[in-house]
Amino acid sequence: MMKWYFFETFTYFAQTITEAFKDLNIPVVTPNFAPETNAPAALKKQLDACRPDIILTTGWTACHQKSYLQTIKDYCDRHRAFHVYWSLEDPLHTELWSKYILENAAPDYVVTHEFGFDQQYQKWGIPSSYLPLACLPAIHYKRMAVPTYVSDIAVVGNYHPSAPSFVAFRHHSLNTLLKPLLEQREYSISFYGKNWNIYTKGIKKPLSKISFRGSIPYQEVPKVYSSAKIVLGIQNTPQLLTRRTFESMGCGACLLTLNTPAVNRHFENGKHLIAVNNESETVEKTDLLLENEPMRQTIAANAQQCVHEHHTYQQRLTALSERIASYVDAKKKNKKIFPLPNELHKEIKTSFTASIDHRNQCRTDQLFVHKENGKNLQTAYLAFPLKKDADYELTKATLKVFLSQKTEQPCTIQCYQVLSPWNAATLKSRKKPVLNKTPIGSITIDRPFTPVYPWTENWYTLDITQAVKDWLRRSEGNFGLCLTMGPDSDGKACFVGQDYKGGFRRIMYSDRFFPKLECVYKKTTDKIVKKAWRAFLPMT
Repeated sequence: MMKWYFFETFTYFAQTITEAFKDLNIPVVTPNFAPETNAPAALKKQLDACRPDIILTTGWTACHQKSYLQTIKDYCDRHRAFHVYWSLEDPLHTELWSKYILENAAPDYVVTHEFGFDQQYQKWGIPSSYLPLACLPAIHYKRMAVPTYVSDIAVVGNYHPSAPSFVAFRHHSLNTLLKPLLEQREYSISFYGKNWNIYTKGIKKPLSKISFRGSIPYQEVPKVYSSAKIVLGIQNTPQLLTRRTFESMGCGACLLTLNTPAVNRHFENGKHLIAVNNESETVEKTDLLLENEPMRQTIAANAQQCVHEHHTYQQRLTALSERIASYVDAKKKNKKIFPLPNELHKEIKTSFTASIDHRNQCRTDQLFVHKENGKNLQTAYLAFPLKKDADYELTKATLKVFLSQKTEQPCTIQCYQVLSPWNAATLKSRKKPVLNKTPIGSITIDRPFTPVYPWTENWYTLDITQAVKDWLRRSEGNFGLCLTMGPDSDGKACFVGQDYKGGFRRIMYSDRFFPKLECVYKKTTDKIVKKAWRAFLPMT
C-alpha cells in the first residue's frame, strides 16, 4: 500500500483529514516538527527517512513557505514521488495563493473545491478534478444541546470588512441571510468569530438579543451546531460549499443557506436544508422553522444522514486515491499520461528588470517611470525568456505589472518593443538600446492605490500579443520592453521589480507581484500531446 505524507499541522486539517487516513488504514506520516520555525532541513530529513510515495498539501498555513514547497518538489523529483495539492482557496485566492503553490511546488495533480475550476488547472497543464470538502463523523455528530450555546440562530465564521468588493458574493450571502433577520426580527442570534460587531454597526435599530461570542476552539464548534435551532450557512461563491456547510449538517444542524448551484448539486432543498433566494424568503423560512420544531428536527436528521453517508473525508480520500492511481504509477515509470488540452496557459516571469535615471543610475528592485516638465527622468526595461513550442502556438500575451506605491497624479505610460541588446552595464554607460518608433500601446495609471488585500486595483495590464509573436518569429529572439512616460504626460509611477525588497516582499507569496507575461496557446496538431508543461516558471 502506498505511504502518504500529509504536510499540515493546522487544527482543522490535522483533526479531520489525518484521522480519515487512519480510519482507512492508509499509512500516513505528518510533520514531526513545527512548520512555523521555517525548517526545510527538518522536512527533508523526515521525508528521506519515511520515504512517502505520495505527498498531500492543502490550505493556506505556515506549511506553505517557499522553502518547504521547494523541498517537497526536490524530494518528488529525486524519488519520483507524487505531489497532490488540494486547493481550498479557489477562486477567490487563486491569483496570489494557488498559483504560488503551482509555481514553487509544481504538484503532479490538483483537486479543487470550486466546481468547474479543474478545467482551469488543466489549461495550466495539470491533471485536475473537483473534490469538495466534507465532514468527519467522529467529530461532526449530533450532541445534546449545551445551554451555553443555545440560541435561535448561530453564525459561525469571521467577518471580513476590509474588502467587500473582493468577496462580493460572501457579502451578498450575508445581506440575504443575516441582514433581514437583524433588521426585521428580534430573534436571539449568537456570533462566533471575529469582527461581527463591525457588521452589525450598519443595522439602524437596537439589537438587544444578539451576542458576540468571539472565536472558540474548533472542538467546541460542533456543540454550537447541535445547540442552535438554526445555523446560517454563509457561502463564498455559487459553485462551492464551505467546510462549515458539511460540518454543521453532520452535527445535525438545521441549515439555512443561499440557493446556489453548489447547494443544489449535493443537497435537496426542503429535505436536507433550507435554501433561499432573497431577503423576504429568509424571513419567511426562518419564521416557519422557528415555529415548527418537528420540521427543523426532520431536516436536521436528513442532513446528518446525507453527509454521513455521502460526504465524509474517508470518502473524499478514497475517491482521491482512485483518481490519482494511474498517474502515480506513470510517474514512477517516468511516463506522461495526461493529454494536454487544446488551449494551454503559461505565466512567464522576467529574466531581468531595471530602471535607469537621467544620471545613469540603475535600479533593479523597482521599475520607475518618471517625467517632469517634459523631461524623462527615469525609464524602465523588462526582459522575458521566451521559447517556441512545437505543438502549440501563442494566441495571446498580456503584460502585467504591479504598482508598488501611490502615484501623485494620473499619468500615461507607453510601452515600446526593444530592438537591440541591453543589460545593466550598457544602461549605466549611456548605451541605450534601440526602440521601435511606434509604441505597442499605453497604460493609464488612474485608479486609487489599494493598500489592502488582495490589491487587485494595483495591477495594470497591456495586450502585447503582436510583439510577442514577432519575438517568436525572429531568429535573434527578443530584447524585451521599455516603459516610458507618454509624450503628453508628466508624472511618476513605480512598479515592483525583480529585486524588490519593499513592504510587499515580506508577504509569503510576494513573488506573485513580480512583472509577468500571461500567455495563451492553441494546439497546432491533431495528435494527442502528452508532455510536461510548466505553466508557472520561477524568476530566473
